[in-house]
Amino acid sequence: MESTCNYSRDKLIFTPNSTCMKRILFMAAGLVMAATSAMAQAPSAKLKAAFGTNELSAIAPEEIGFMNWFADNGYLINPMEGKNLTQYADINTLAKDPKYVITPEIDPKNFNPYLYNITTQDRQPTVYVIGNSVYTVFFYANEMARMNYNRYKLILEKQK
Repeated sequence: MESTCNYSRDKLIFTPNSTCMKRILFMAAGLVMAATSAMAQAPSAKLKAAFGTNELSAIAPEEIGFMNWFADNGYLINPMEGKNLTQYADINTLAKDPKYVITPEIDPKNFNPYLYNITTQDRQPTVYVIGNSVYTVFFYANEMARMNYNRYKLILEKQK
């Protein structure tokens, strides 16, 4: 049986089991893969500093994108002068290595949350104090972080 594939501006005509149908499916699959890989990102330097290559290769590409975003945008470092901070754990006690202990003077751009054994909650923000200072690291609740990340992705898609 001979397959034909006729293209016109208004419609595509193909016979059943044709190579044309295979081409269409192949192109559609390629577009889906391209869209997925456009959103997926390579692990950032912060992720590479915190995780091994094997660990990162086991994480889904979309999750890598979120983790990259969270490493830079999932928290705020602010002074909370005049507040009782004794209720908050010291983030430095959660450092995976003593060389990751931070001071209040840290540039928030250089802070890497993945170097700490932090625990965040789904619906409540999590706050840690930095040493014996008035500075805190405020982590968004998981749901809020995901919502902010999804907004970020929409903005990127609109810019394309």
